[in-house]
Amino acid sequence: MEPPHYSSSHPNTITYTQTPPAPPTQPPSGLGSAPASRYELQKRRDWNTFGQYLNNQQPPVALSQCTSHHVLDFLRYLNQFGKTKVHLPGCIFYGQPDPPAPCACPLR
Repeated sequence: MEPPHYSSSHPNTITYTQTPPAPPTQPPSGLGSAPASRYELQKRRDWNTFGQYLNNQQPPVALSQCTSHHVLDFLRYLNQFGKTKVHLPGCIFYGQPDPPAPCACPLR
């Protein structure tokens, strides 16, 4: 499962895919790249929080040993207030980080 896709206009919108997570790429220091978008900053925060979550497990879990159970448990932790929009596979906005309009997918 790749890092969740967050919507900049809908900050609690997540789209799930089936590829394994990869750490966000960081631009080399000193190259003067454009500032990261709100979406990219949120992805980076969530990725770092996921790493902390794995390290805080008893015993700690290496990323290479992470299972879907760990990912789902972490997503439940992130969504403890029930405001996350989950785009279902049949949704026309599935896979889009910034959907142009509302849809009928559930809040979880």
